Amino acid sequence: MWKALIALVPGLCAVSANAADNVTARTWKLSPGEQSPAATLADMKWLTGHWIGAAFGGKTEELWTEPAGPNMSGLYRLVKGEKTVFYELMVVTEENGSLVFRLKHFDADLTGWEEKNEVRSFPLVAKRDGAMLFEGMSFHPNGDTLTVYLAVDHKDKPIEEVTFTYRRAAK
Repeated sequence: MWKALIALVPGLCAVSANAADNVTARTWKLSPGEQSPAATLADMKWLTGHWIGAAFGGKTEELWTEPAGPNMSGLYRLVKGEKTVFYELMVVTEENGSLVFRLKHFDADLTGWEEKNEVRSFPLVAKRDGAMLFEGMSFHPNGDTLTVYLAVDHKDKPIEEVTFTYRRAAK
């Protein structure tokens, strides 16, 4: 059930600051042939630390490392009651003068959702007023709060936008 609910829309890319192709109200996609904007990990250094919030009927957490080398890494988990539902291993990497967000999903027992060599990749679409807009997801920091919007494909319904609202627990 969670795998179908959380599956990101295949092939989504987010749009440039001037493009109008929304995937959902607050997620975008690149136009065909459009390139990701210039960006470095310094643009996402604010993400470093421990973030706690709620989504999908449970407690959500993200832990992000300081940028090192060409990337920074993160861990996501969803806990409902006393049970971990799933994890994500995430990496933001500098590539070709911009950023790419990558992730893999895992069940509570660390069984992977994607095939062994499959990784979900989301190029940067735009930087807007401190927000970082990736393919099908956007990160909007505001001091010690963070709102993340995610395009979710339910397969039998229209694409849904899910909102994650986090507060910083620690740096």
